[in-house]
Amino acid sequence: MVKIKFYKGKHSIKEISSLKLKIQNIYRSIDNDLKKKFYPRDYPYSVQKGYNEFSINHFMSNVIYNSMNFITIQLLINSMGLNVSKSTSMMFSAGMNWAIKEGIGQVGN
Repeated sequence: MVKIKFYKGKHSIKEISSLKLKIQNIYRSIDNDLKKKFYPRDYPYSVQKGYNEFSINHFMSNVIYNSMNFITIQLLINSMGLNVSKSTSMMFSAGMNWAIKEGIGQVGN
Protein backbone atom coordinates (compact mmCIF):
# COMPACT_ATOMS: atom_id res chain seq x y z
CA MET A 1 0.00 0.00 0.00
CA VAL A 2 1.28 3.47 -0.82
CA LYS A 3 1.77 5.80 2.10
CA ILE A 4 1.44 9.49 1.51
CA LYS A 5 3.30 11.89 3.75
CA PHE A 6 1.32 14.95 4.68
CA TYR A 7 3.10 18.27 4.83
CA LYS A 8 1.33 21.14 6.50
CA GLY A 9 -0.38 23.31 3.93
CA LYS A 10 1.31 21.83 0.86
CA HIS A 11 -1.34 19.39 -0.40
CA SER A 12 -5.07 19.82 -0.57
CA ILE A 13 -7.57 17.03 0.00
CA LYS A 14 -8.49 17.25 -3.69
CA GLU A 15 -4.85 16.65 -4.76
CA ILE A 16 -4.51 13.68 -2.42
CA SER A 17 -7.79 12.17 -3.62
CA SER A 18 -6.70 12.64 -7.22
CA LEU A 19 -3.38 10.91 -6.51
CA LYS A 20 -5.15 8.04 -4.77
CA LEU A 21 -7.46 7.56 -7.77
CA LYS A 22 -4.50 7.58 -10.16
CA ILE A 23 -2.73 4.92 -8.12
CA GLN A 24 -5.88 2.79 -7.98
CA ASN A 25 -6.34 3.09 -11.75
CA ILE A 26 -2.72 2.05 -12.37
CA TYR A 27 -3.17 -0.94 -10.07
CA ARG A 28 -6.41 -1.97 -11.85
CA SER A 29 -4.86 -1.66 -15.30
CA ILE A 30 -1.84 -3.78 -14.28
CA ASP A 31 -4.16 -6.34 -12.69
CA ASN A 32 -6.33 -6.49 -15.83
CA ASP A 33 -3.29 -6.80 -18.12
CA LEU A 34 -1.91 -9.69 -16.07
CA LYS A 35 -5.27 -11.44 -16.06
CA LYS A 36 -5.53 -11.10 -19.84
CA LYS A 37 -2.06 -12.59 -20.30
CA PHE A 38 -2.19 -15.44 -17.78
CA TYR A 39 -5.83 -16.44 -17.37
CA PRO A 40 -8.05 -18.18 -19.91
CA ARG A 41 -10.51 -16.18 -22.01
CA ASP A 42 -13.70 -15.15 -20.17
CA TYR A 43 -12.10 -15.66 -16.76
CA PRO A 44 -13.63 -16.23 -14.12
CA TYR A 45 -16.70 -17.59 -15.92
CA SER A 46 -14.79 -20.09 -18.07
CA VAL A 47 -13.11 -21.97 -15.20
CA GLN A 48 -14.29 -24.08 -12.31
CA LYS A 49 -14.10 -23.17 -8.66
CA GLY A 50 -10.59 -23.65 -7.27
CA TYR A 51 -8.79 -22.72 -10.49
CA ASN A 52 -6.64 -20.04 -8.80
CA GLU A 53 -5.49 -22.36 -6.04
CA PHE A 54 -4.69 -25.09 -8.56
CA SER A 55 -2.74 -22.67 -10.79
CA ILE A 56 -0.70 -21.30 -7.89
CA ASN A 57 0.09 -24.80 -6.57
CA HIS A 58 0.98 -26.05 -10.05
CA PHE A 59 3.30 -23.09 -10.65
CA MET A 60 5.01 -23.50 -7.28
CA SER A 61 5.48 -27.24 -7.80
CA ASN A 62 7.10 -26.58 -11.20
CA VAL A 63 9.46 -23.98 -9.72
CA ILE A 64 10.46 -26.29 -6.87
CA TYR A 65 10.84 -29.31 -9.18
CA ASN A 66 13.10 -27.47 -11.62
CA SER A 67 15.14 -25.95 -8.80
CA MET A 68 15.64 -29.38 -7.26
CA ASN A 69 16.72 -30.80 -10.63
CA PHE A 70 19.21 -27.99 -11.12
CA ILE A 71 20.71 -28.42 -7.65
CA THR A 72 20.77 -32.21 -7.93
CA ILE A 73 22.65 -32.18 -11.24
CA GLN A 74 25.08 -29.60 -9.88
CA LEU A 75 25.74 -31.79 -6.82
CA LEU A 76 26.12 -34.84 -9.06
CA ILE A 77 28.74 -33.02 -11.14
CA ASN A 78 30.67 -32.04 -8.02
CA SER A 79 30.37 -35.52 -6.46
CA MET A 80 31.80 -37.19 -9.57
CA GLY A 81 35.11 -35.64 -8.70
CA LEU A 82 35.30 -33.35 -11.69
CA ASN A 83 37.53 -30.47 -10.76
CA VAL A 84 35.38 -27.63 -12.02
CA SER A 85 34.61 -24.28 -10.52
CA LYS A 86 31.21 -23.45 -9.09
CA SER A 87 30.29 -21.26 -12.05
CA THR A 88 31.30 -23.98 -14.52
CA SER A 89 29.24 -26.57 -12.67
CA MET A 90 26.27 -24.18 -12.71
CA MET A 91 26.55 -23.74 -16.48
CA PHE A 92 26.97 -27.48 -16.98
CA SER A 93 23.97 -28.13 -14.74
CA ALA A 94 21.82 -25.70 -16.72
CA GLY A 95 22.95 -27.33 -19.96
CA MET A 96 22.21 -30.80 -18.66
CA ASN A 97 18.75 -29.73 -17.49
CA TRP A 98 18.00 -28.32 -20.92
CA ALA A 99 19.34 -31.40 -22.71
CA ILE A 100 17.38 -33.79 -20.50
CA LYS A 101 14.17 -31.78 -20.89
CA GLU A 102 14.53 -31.60 -24.68
CA GLY A 103 15.48 -35.26 -24.87
CA ILE A 104 12.43 -36.33 -22.89
CA GLY A 105 10.31 -34.05 -25.06
CA GLN A 106 11.63 -35.67 -28.23
CA VAL A 107 10.99 -39.16 -26.86
CA GLY A 108 7.45 -38.09 -25.93
CA ASN A 109 6.80 -36.82 -29.44
